[in-house]
Amino acid sequence: MQNKYAPFILGALIIALVAFATFWYFDFNPFKTAQSKDPEVGVSGLTIAPSIIDASIPAPKVPRKVTFPPSMSKEVQKIIGGHIKTLSENIESNPLNISNWLDLALQYKAVDDVEGAREIWEYLTRAAPQQGISFYNLGYLYHISLKDYVKSEEYYDKAIAIEPNTELYYTGLHELYRYSYKQNTENAVLTLKEGMGHLPKSINLPLTLAGYYRDERKDKTNAVKYFAQARDLAKENGDDRLVMTLDKEISSLK
Repeated sequence: MQNKYAPFILGALIIALVAFATFWYFDFNPFKTAQSKDPEVGVSGLTIAPSIIDASIPAPKVPRKVTFPPSMSKEVQKIIGGHIKTLSENIESNPLNISNWLDLALQYKAVDDVEGAREIWEYLTRAAPQQGISFYNLGYLYHISLKDYVKSEEYYDKAIAIEPNTELYYTGLHELYRYSYKQNTENAVLTLKEGMGHLPKSINLPLTLAGYYRDERKDKTNAVKYFAQARDLAKENGDDRLVMTLDKEISSLK
């Protein structure tokens, strides 16, 4: 049987958006930033502030003992274990650096240490509440790993309230409604439409909505409408290949 979570199960914890499954097992850090005097650093469409703003919040203890999954190879264990060790040392020397905390949480999640990841993200929601990404990560975690859909919705809503111009947050909440929670409501549709209101140049949001109408609602009229909207945006961006693909999709639905 096809996994109903297949369209998004590898998506982000950032996990942030994120498409973060790949770097869990390889030497890739989406939060790695060059030295910069700028107060904030843009990463994958997100804006990550460099420093925690409330140092009075008690931080999780590092290093944390980690138990590797039996299925994980020794080579991968060594790589991730090295990342965890280095990040823990960096945090001990500079506990206010947000990117180190975010990356450490991802390393914990990579070895199925859900509690370790959750503890860090919950800490960051209090110590760096200006950042939506930790709220998003918790929304994803409570949806996919912990199956607590009420909390997932709460965290996604908070992420959107903090950073309403972040596409990823809307798709995360949409997936919660589409696959797991309040599926008999219009929430899956309304979430994407809200995002499109804040991000009128987004191609992914109308594409996602078109796919939802096509696959879940069997509504060809609305599917064509939003595929056409995405195609027109692709045309504005000069993405001829995507325009051609969407034209074919639209033709197949008519």
